[in-house]
Amino acid sequence: MDGWLELNFDNKRYLVEWLGELLLVIKCVRKDKDIDWRQLPMYEIEEFELYKLDFTNKKWEEVNNLGEYCLILGHNTSVSILASDYSDSLQKNCIYFMHDFTAGCSGTKTIMGYAMGVFDLEDRRIRPHYKGISTCFYSPPLWFIPTLTMK
Repeated sequence: MDGWLELNFDNKRYLVEWLGELLLVIKCVRKDKDIDWRQLPMYEIEEFELYKLDFTNKKWEEVNNLGEYCLILGHNTSVSILASDYSDSLQKNCIYFMHDFTAGCSGTKTIMGYAMGVFDLEDRRIRPHYKGISTCFYSPPLWFIPTLTMK
């Protein structure tokens, strides 16, 4: 993780608790500098990088596998979830993400749902998780995470 402190404002960073560890998740994006911010998609997500903090040595260590867990990242929340608890809708070792470019919201008639998908850490590919485009002009998409109830 050499040079990771060099700020790249096109990338988005998230802190997430995972199995008692602190993860730094970096959403790596390629931004098209020639496009007006109101024209989407204005950036393309290329990949994700994950690091856990070694508190003892004060170093970030790369993470390449989430095991049975998945991450859900977004503007309103970022969490790790045991995928088998939601086996009908979530897959293990994946990162679920959504558009969280909030500067394009607030009634500007900018459609917000282009950059949503699932990043599979196994094959390092992104695939869609939502068929269609969010057409809300006033708010970026939000995650609703239900409370798991025991039967």
